[in-house]
Amino acid sequence: MRSGILAFRISRIAALVGLAGWAHAQVRWQTTHTNNENGGYNSGNCQLTSASLRVKVHPAFLDVEEDVEIGVVGTIGVGNDANSLEIVGDFALPAGSAVTGALLWDGPRILQGRLLAKQTADSLYESLVDRNSVPPPRPRDPLLVEKLAGGGHRFRIYPVALGHSRHMRLRYQLPPLAAAEGLTMPLTAAVTSLFAGTAVQVAVTFENGSGTPSVIFGLQGATRTELTLPRTRLLTPNDLKGYTQSWDQWGQYLYTVGLILQPPVAIRQAVVKTSFSEGQMAGNYLNLVATLSQEALKGLNITSATSLTVVVRNAGNAYDVPVASCSGDLVAGCGNVVFNGKSKSVWSDSLEWQAFNAAGKLIARTTVKSKVLESPQDTGTAVLWAASASHFSEQKELPLGPVFGFVDEWASLLSMPSDSIGPSLAAFYDENGVPRISNSSIKDVVPNYASDQVPNNPNGGAVDPNNPGQWTTALVARLGSLGDPAVWRVRRSGSGISVAIPGLAPGMDAKVELFDLSGKLAGYWSPRSQAGSLTIASGALRPGIYVLKIRIAGKMSVKRIAL
Repeated sequence: MRSGILAFRISRIAALVGLAGWAHAQVRWQTTHTNNENGGYNSGNCQLTSASLRVKVHPAFLDVEEDVEIGVVGTIGVGNDANSLEIVGDFALPAGSAVTGALLWDGPRILQGRLLAKQTADSLYESLVDRNSVPPPRPRDPLLVEKLAGGGHRFRIYPVALGHSRHMRLRYQLPPLAAAEGLTMPLTAAVTSLFAGTAVQVAVTFENGSGTPSVIFGLQGATRTELTLPRTRLLTPNDLKGYTQSWDQWGQYLYTVGLILQPPVAIRQAVVKTSFSEGQMAGNYLNLVATLSQEALKGLNITSATSLTVVVRNAGNAYDVPVASCSGDLVAGCGNVVFNGKSKSVWSDSLEWQAFNAAGKLIARTTVKSKVLESPQDTGTAVLWAASASHFSEQKELPLGPVFGFVDEWASLLSMPSDSIGPSLAAFYDENGVPRISNSSIKDVVPNYASDQVPNNPNGGAVDPNNPGQWTTALVARLGSLGDPAVWRVRRSGSGISVAIPGLAPGMDAKVELFDLSGKLAGYWSPRSQAGSLTIASGALRPGIYVLKIRIAGKMSVKRIAL
């Protein structure tokens, strides 16, 4: 039998009212079938009967299996069918998270979630539910998990009878962040957290995912404690709501709210790397998580700066990444840098920190070796890149969820009766575990996408300034430093953007494109150069990281910028 509270399984909710927790509006039940000629619709709250989490702690991410049993109580209107209700829940995970598997229990059977094209999965689910028809004699059993337009997720379970419950298990991956204390891995429970404020106890087991024998455990700003893994703690849904930081009125860090895990020795600058030599995931992956370290501060040898930038390099290119929330007086731990890149070339383990004054002049620089967290051909590290909110690739990419095996705007998880796991595997998974989606089979179930649907991640390559043989001497002189984006200076003022390109001659016709990091075109302009600069009317662009592409006289260069 499963250990913890899930060993006590019961289908009748009435026997567990004293233990159950009421959900907020994010988890509700609703009717799907009626005999009422005038139609009818009922909905009501759901209860959390039991919950447990199994958390595999990796050096830079968490692999979570969340086991929940959800039941329904309430009343049904005349003519509505009480045996074919549907549970619907909306949940939010931190940006960069990925749902990678699901199981649904149907009596003695366990149904495994498959990744299908989003429209296909939705159509199959609705065909099984068959809403507003005559109530079926034996409802069928699908589970659907999909990504919503706003970034959240939704799950649907069908059917459940009034006064009964359904049992499911989700698997998802949670990313790290650069916090005031260094690399931090917050723990958020996708479904259990929706029942925050209730007294249900949740058994959370922390395990060594890969080379992590111990971890620092912090909860609600309390004193940190070191846990030797594996270790189980009893928590509440309120403990698993998510992560925020508290700051005083002067902007000084006070404490963390929520459950966090950290390495025993603080890491201020980490590069999480992996590589695949062939297949759909072929490439070199780098996930950077950093704050200003004591070593970087010492190397810069200054006490204040208007802005900081780190330069991330691979064998072919270099990218400037702005340091957020670190200006004025410099102290160790200030700012945060997150960069998720994919390249054909191997990424460097070192970062170059650059400091600028108010005039945009470089006043200090230093190179610092990172803490390298690397596993060869590690799917979890590749998913860190693919699921990140601002992933960057030097080449065009196919839709990422189907290739890397997680739910996204292209693909949803669906489990149906035909997806039942065999008896021997069912006995194993009844205790623990969720099989991860295998990307090797996804190309067989997700249709080919038209070329106009493929994300257009811009190529990071620039014009080679060391090959002027292709250019005329006069043109080289007029282009100035167009071929050397490292010396450009980009400023935003009012509703415009000014790009200073030293040596650029006036009167040159330019084509300027701006892309966000998903490859979406954010703007296109055709300005004429002034002496040493280009100015564009950028309008109401949102703050963020963009890729700036400038083409003059057939010569093109690219620079990553922050607005």
